[in-house]
Amino acid sequence: MSIAFDVQTSFGIGTPAEDESMARAPGSVRDAIVAYLSTVTGQEASVTDIRAGVSEKLGDVPPSSIRSYLNLNVPETFERTGRGRYRLKKKVS
Repeated sequence: MSIAFDVQTSFGIGTPAEDESMARAPGSVRDAIVAYLSTVTGQEASVTDIRAGVSEKLGDVPPSSIRSYLNLNVPETFERTGRGRYRLKKKVS
């Protein structure tokens, strides 16, 4: 016995965050993080502070996006100064 019909189960269903996350230009979260940390020169900032600064520039950004970018770019771009605390890496002259 074979069934000759197809059931479409995912039409018209989307999540609100799906539209927002796809609308950002590549690198915009990165640029916002670096810009925020540049304003706290030589000082560290918590992930909460960084997220607030990024959200002012881009609107709501998932905390996981901020944490992920920071963690993936230690030690090249950022220094982790403590649990959940970061600063821009000092350039060696």
